[in-house]
Amino acid sequence: MLSRSGRLSEAEDFIKSMPFEPESNAWAALLSACNKYKNDEIAERTARKLLELAERNLAGYVMLSNIHGLAGRWIDVQKIRRLMRDKGVKKSVGCSWIEVKNEVHCFSSEDASHCQLAEIYDLLELLRFELRVKD
Repeated sequence: MLSRSGRLSEAEDFIKSMPFEPESNAWAALLSACNKYKNDEIAERTARKLLELAERNLAGYVMLSNIHGLAGRWIDVQKIRRLMRDKGVKKSVGCSWIEVKNEVHCFSSEDASHCQLAEIYDLLELLRFELRVKD
């Protein structure tokens, strides 16, 4: 509740003062709030603690990388990605699904195997053009 309301320092102190070792989900919730409220300082400490407890926890790496990216610290983003690679942690490919006329289509990032890929990109370009014209 503390972290969700933006009281990040209090939330961090609360987690540290628990009479038992908090599980990784407590630190993950705080890290998520750090992302929401853009608190890099607490995010760094929280991410380190989260990754100590669950070094293969993808969410910790991704959230910390996103925080660095939003702050424009691209060298830190590269360091996080290198650390992920070194630890063997991989982010799965994003996938979107759409149903058109009772037929389901799946699209993944960097996937060029769809049989109507050229038509899809042509239509997207047309939509972009129309949006620019109406703007």
